[in-house]
Amino acid sequence: LYKQFKKHPKKLNVESIFRLNYDIGYVYFKLGEYEYSLKSFKAFNKENDYLDKSYQIDTYLRIGDSQFALKKYWPAMESYNTAIALNPESASYPSFQKAVSYGFVDRNIKKIETLNNFIESFPKDPLLDDVLFELANAYSSEMEYDKALSKYDELISKFKISPYLAKSKLNKGLILYNLEKYNSSKDILEKVALQYKKYSIGEQALSLLKEIAVDRGTVSDFSKWLKEK
Repeated sequence: LYKQFKKHPKKLNVESIFRLNYDIGYVYFKLGEYEYSLKSFKAFNKENDYLDKSYQIDTYLRIGDSQFALKKYWPAMESYNTAIALNPESASYPSFQKAVSYGFVDRNIKKIETLNNFIESFPKDPLLDDVLFELANAYSSEMEYDKALSKYDELISKFKISPYLAKSKLNKGLILYNLEKYNSSKDILEKVALQYKKYSIGEQALSLLKEIAVDRGTVSDFSKWLKEK
């Protein structure tokens, strides 16, 4: 329908014609057709830079998101940088996406730096739990385990409701296990196994508890705990 309208001889009589590529871009984006959404948003940006600034900001965000979805991370970061420059006061989303993009191009140190800057700039942003989780994972990848544990703890203490709570607790238990702090790891993993026993996270915690029991020669104690709980 959009394409048919684009070819209509009286299309210029309709005010929204100047937003057509923008609207088409969103349709393609929601359909997961990111190559086409990228093309449409770029066309809109080129033809309609005189419209309201909010359109320009959003267009750069969607260009970045389309590039990100296509795994074109360096161009995506450039688009996010432009969106940040256009609206630095409300730049939490592109800043986060930029940080995640650094991780995908093996720039983990830059990812950590960008996430820490995010926390300083947007300490109460709704994306803060996402940021803390990504930051903890990044520290863990760099084998900075104390910092990773600290960020997992911060997430767990600050957010009573978050999609990252279970995974943060599991990852914390796993780090402690790898550091051979078996008692601390066991305490955390037992709570995770019980709290999330109907989910895969709970099963993963049980698997780690079993490994701890084998390593420490306490399989009978583990089996007893399992039957009781």
